[in-house]
Amino acid sequence: MLSQFRYRYREWTKEVSPVTHFTHKAGDKLFIDFTSKKLSIVDRHTDELQDLEVFVCVLSNSQYTYVEACASQKLEDFMRCTENALWF
Repeated sequence: MLSQFRYRYREWTKEVSPVTHFTHKAGDKLFIDFTSKKLSIVDRHTDELQDLEVFVCVLSNSQYTYVEACASQKLEDFMRCTENALWF
């Protein structure tokens, strides 16, 4: 039952912290990835749906985030998005 689960979970969290906190030096790491879900937009001229990949880049310490939509996950698009994020 759900109440039994909650009781056991509370008992477990008293012994072990389920949250891990990572400390990063400023400017040390940059996390880059594409999201698993695509973004859909409508072309004004043809009314066709176009799926776009979503590129996300996050600075580790400040959690400053850069997001860009691009056509694919090919190397050319990845490099362009990464360069745009660094310039931003």
